[in-house]
Amino acid sequence: MAVGTTSSRAPDPASPHPSGPSAGEGLANVRRHGRAERGRHAGLRGDNPGGFGLAARIALAASALTLLFVTAVGGVSFVVTRAQISQGVRDGLSHQTALLASRLSTTLNSVATTLSELKQNALVLNSLMDSYTRRTSLDPFLEGFSTVNGVPVEITLTDFEGRPVAGAAAVASDSDRWKVGVLEHGRPYVTVEERAGRASLLVAEPIFYVGTLSPEGALVHRIDLTRLVGDSAPEAADGSVQLLYDGHPILGQDQADGGTTANARSLTQTKPLDLHAMLAPLRLDVRLRADPALIRGPLAQLTVIYLLIGLAVLVGAVLFSALAARRLARPLRELEQVAASVVASGSVDHRFEVGDFAEVARLGQTFNLMLERLGAAQKQLARLAHHDALTGLANRIRFHDQLSTALADVRRSHDTLGVLLLDLDNFKDVNDTLGHPVGDELLKQVAGRLRDLVRATDTVARLGGDEFAIIATHLSDSSAAAVLARKMVEAISEAFELAEHDIYVSASVGIAVCPSDGDSSEQLLKNADLALYKAKQEGRCNFQFFDQELNDAAQTRKQVEASIRAAIDESAFRLHYQPRIDIDSGAIAGVEALVRWRSGERMVYPDAFVPVAEESRLIVPLGEWILRTACEQKHAWDRQGLQPFTMAVNLSAIQLGRDDYVDRLLAVIEDTGVDPAGLEIEITESALMERVDAIAERLARFHALGVRLAIDDIGTGYSSLVNLKRLAVDVLKIDKSFIRDLEVDPDDAAITRAIIQLGNSLDLTVVAEGVEKPGQEIFLRQHGCHQAQGFLYACALPADELEAWVRSREPCASNPYVAAT
Repeated sequence: MAVGTTSSRAPDPASPHPSGPSAGEGLANVRRHGRAERGRHAGLRGDNPGGFGLAARIALAASALTLLFVTAVGGVSFVVTRAQISQGVRDGLSHQTALLASRLSTTLNSVATTLSELKQNALVLNSLMDSYTRRTSLDPFLEGFSTVNGVPVEITLTDFEGRPVAGAAAVASDSDRWKVGVLEHGRPYVTVEERAGRASLLVAEPIFYVGTLSPEGALVHRIDLTRLVGDSAPEAADGSVQLLYDGHPILGQDQADGGTTANARSLTQTKPLDLHAMLAPLRLDVRLRADPALIRGPLAQLTVIYLLIGLAVLVGAVLFSALAARRLARPLRELEQVAASVVASGSVDHRFEVGDFAEVARLGQTFNLMLERLGAAQKQLARLAHHDALTGLANRIRFHDQLSTALADVRRSHDTLGVLLLDLDNFKDVNDTLGHPVGDELLKQVAGRLRDLVRATDTVARLGGDEFAIIATHLSDSSAAAVLARKMVEAISEAFELAEHDIYVSASVGIAVCPSDGDSSEQLLKNADLALYKAKQEGRCNFQFFDQELNDAAQTRKQVEASIRAAIDESAFRLHYQPRIDIDSGAIAGVEALVRWRSGERMVYPDAFVPVAEESRLIVPLGEWILRTACEQKHAWDRQGLQPFTMAVNLSAIQLGRDDYVDRLLAVIEDTGVDPAGLEIEITESALMERVDAIAERLARFHALGVRLAIDDIGTGYSSLVNLKRLAVDVLKIDKSFIRDLEVDPDDAAITRAIIQLGNSLDLTVVAEGVEKPGQEIFLRQHGCHQAQGFLYACALPADELEAWVRSREPCASNPYVAAT
């Protein structure tokens, strides 16, 4: 019997973890490398290959570390010093800005106070009524106030209609808005004006008749802010002084970059002016910017100093490390010469003379010991290259070699040969529940039972994980392969004693026979794998022979899978929505989102592509697209004010089994803005009951989001009342197979009544699917069913047609059952 028996461990190709390159490949590489080295070193003992030596590498590494250290220290010092210089410049700038703001505030407050007192002057008051006094005395009097505290001022006296009567020739304000407040309401008016690149402060104050509260006229002052700022500003760098009114510059210009960059902002200071009395409402700020050269100059000098210091330290480190590295590398060069001699001669009799350094001495001792064990290791590698380390069976490489040899014999002898692929059906459950050590032990025992069933001329191999392959030679016909497969299935089905437990697993077997099913290794393995797939589909724990229909089905399945993938990329899927009706009121209670696919000119129904999508796991992106599209549509209907109802979306077992699905659902809800209370997730009964413990916690998280949960196709699976009580379920959906014949089939009617009673007892909403006739609706209403969907009400409709249907509640024209009634 050509089976391996070794128990030594090596990288396990599937325990159930795949391995890397085989041991055989490693041995071949060692031999090729040895031959190449002997050729390279023959007659060239001590020949030095290209590249840097150890001494050079140590010197380079030390230099690099020194350079890194000097760079880090210099960089940190540079950053700190730059920060200190910058902070000093900013502090001085802040002080200058505060002084300028104080100087401007004091001057403006003083000027405003002085000018405000003029409205009480007797000469000003009398001049409004006495034109002679106004002509002879008022203008010279006002001329004496043309400069107040060194600030140019224009003063204009107006009558009660705002016409200038003395002083400056015109008020020259941008508008007459000041007249309303000053002359009509008797309130002072203050504003800032900007003309021809110059700014001025306009102050208008009412002058009242003696003994009355009615304005007699107004005294208007225009203070030259341009002159005031120019005289008060310090000699700032770049002359960059600005006066801001309500945050907008009215005087000066930032000649660098307008304060838009981080560097400009750090060299700019803004302070508000502290204005009193009638100037208090004005929001005036002064902005001062320093010259960046105040920082760049010292930094340039500092950079040169740091570079010179760093260069001196680096040169010293290079010299020191070079001397130290040469002494350290000397014994290693001697060891390299001994190794070169071993490679050139092929003899392991050479020995390394132990030197002074303890580390090198230990290296030499280990090198000598390695030579002693090299021969034994080569023998061990030769064996491990062709056997599975866990079970001792032939590995994949050995299996292919044996199969090639057996096929060559078949071509000469015209015998029948069988290739059997065996896969454990529920091995993953053993690993998940009892751990990988128990799983490994199970694989060993399975290998032992398979060895006991085959003949000495047969080969048993472990291809990886829980998959085994058998080459059965010299068969009388294909029935002999069937007998062997049946024995294997029965042997694996018996209990395994593992970890003080009786473990039960089953096996599925696929059979391909040579020459009828192929005459090459690749073809036989491919066809045996297709037969194994069919055995899995047939319920597991059985064996199946390959036939051409399996190959045709596999090709069709691949084509459908490729079409599905292309349809997802091209957004070829569409959603239709079938209404769900409240049986008692007739109102729409919800819709179920159903995927539709038009491929070319034909409609592909879900039964044809959903199973393939689940097998290929394309159901994950397809299902996420369905969920997102349905949520977007539900949110759109809610915004339009359409009658509120729930949106039901089907969830596959594969999606439900993903650990991150709850997070994906939450992300879709947040992205689309849909109200989770209006969302319902439908899960089939069989998918729900496969992993109740893990799913219960996941469904509880669904509920925590506010999402409703429905069990679809209830009655077709194997759920229990205990599990239904544990799960956070809101809705039970009766499968249409029970609704179809409930009027004529007593069993269907009894099952439907029982499901309705169960749902009502658990306070769940019960929904009947596939309602097509009025009699079915009457039965459901009589027995307490809450909701129904089917052709009796409407078929699945595109979103726009469903919206029109909801608004008009007209039956679906394409529904033959509605038309018939």
